[in-house]
Amino acid sequence: MPVNVSRKNILFEPDSSRVIARLLYTNKERSLDLIKLVMALTPKRQQEALTEVLRDYSKRHRSISKIFEKHFHKMADLLGPENIDPGSFTTSQKVL
Repeated sequence: MPVNVSRKNILFEPDSSRVIARLLYTNKERSLDLIKLVMALTPKRQQEALTEVLRDYSKRHRSISKIFEKHFHKMADLLGPENIDPGSFTTSQKVL
């Protein structure tokens, strides 16, 4: 049975202002690399990066810092086998 299709000139394009603060976990190695990258930043650079991230996301998400910190706690299990103490992270590092 044939189906009649009527094409319209409507395009669906992404809207970068609509972002969902969802944990992106692709694999253990990538996550550990990101954690080590944040740990390697100087405190000044950590603060600059955190300010930039919060400026970009805080208008779109209520309590974005708490959301990011929850994401850190979900990833904390990866740190034990690497001999990294999750308690040694500053709040800024956890949020980043």
